[in-house]
Amino acid sequence: MKIKFVLLVIVCMSTLQACGRQGGDYAKFATDNTIVNHSDSPVAAYPYVGSVQTNLSITSKITGITYPYHVYLPYNYSLSAKSYSVIYGTDAQWVFPHFSQRLDVRNKDVIFVGIEEGPLNSNRRFDDFLGSGVSNYMSFFKTEFVPMIESTYRTNHERTYVGTSLGGLLGSSFLAKEPLGEPYFKNYLLFDGSFFALTEKDIQAEEERFNASKKLDVTLILTSASPGNVNDVTVYEQRYESRQYEDFTIHRLRYLVPHNDVANPSFDEAIEFIY
Repeated sequence: MKIKFVLLVIVCMSTLQACGRQGGDYAKFATDNTIVNHSDSPVAAYPYVGSVQTNLSITSKITGITYPYHVYLPYNYSLSAKSYSVIYGTDAQWVFPHFSQRLDVRNKDVIFVGIEEGPLNSNRRFDDFLGSGVSNYMSFFKTEFVPMIESTYRTNHERTYVGTSLGGLLGSSFLAKEPLGEPYFKNYLLFDGSFFALTEKDIQAEEERFNASKKLDVTLILTSASPGNVNDVTVYEQRYESRQYEDFTIHRLRYLVPHNDVANPSFDEAIEFIY
C-alpha cells in the first residue's frame, strides 16, 4: 500500500452557514446541509468550452425518489468517438457549478455527473447516505443510475466517486464493499467525511472485504477541514493504513477552512492527482 501525505494550509474567510436538522440524533449534522462555495469559485456566467446538460432526472424504482442530475461533457466529446472516464458526485445541488467549471478550466478529459439529494430542500441525504437507507441508495446507484449514464454517454467504465461530508460517509460504504476483482470505483475522493457516524457494522463490512482479499486497486483521496471532521478523518485513514492492502494508495490533504468550505479546494487539488 502506498501512502502519501500532503499538508495544504488554506485559509478561507467566509461565513459558516448551518441549516441541517437540529436536535436528537441529527445534532452532529447541524452544519452538514450547506456546502458554501469557496471564495475562488468560477463565476456563475462562466462560458463553458465543453458542454453541460442540466435539469435531468431519474426516478428510482428502489427508493421511490426522483433525483435531479447534471452532466458535464469535455470540450471534444461531440468531436470524437472516444470513450471517457466518469466522475460521479453527490450533492450536485451545491457542487456541480464549481466542479464542472474547474474541470473545464483545466481542460480535463473526463465526464462529470452530479446527482442531487432528491427534491429541493428535502434533506433526503439523511435518509439515503446514513443508516438503514444506505443499502437501498447504493443499489439504486449501481443498478439504476450508473447503468443509465453508461448507456447514454460514451464511457470507458473507469469511475471516480466524489462526496463531501455525508457524501463522504456514503463513499466509505461503497469502498468497504468494493468487489474482489476489478474495482467498481477506481478512485474515491472523500472530503471531510462524516466518519463519526460509522457504525460497528460499517467497520465490520470493511474488515470482511479485507479478509476476503487484500488486493484493492484503488486510489483514496481524503481531505479534512479545520474546524471540521479532521479527527474522524484521521481515525478513518489510520484504519485503512493498518490494513496494508495491496495496490492501494492514500493521499491525505488538510485545509484550514470550515467544514462547509472544504469541497471546492479539495476537488481542485484532488483532480490533479488522478487526471
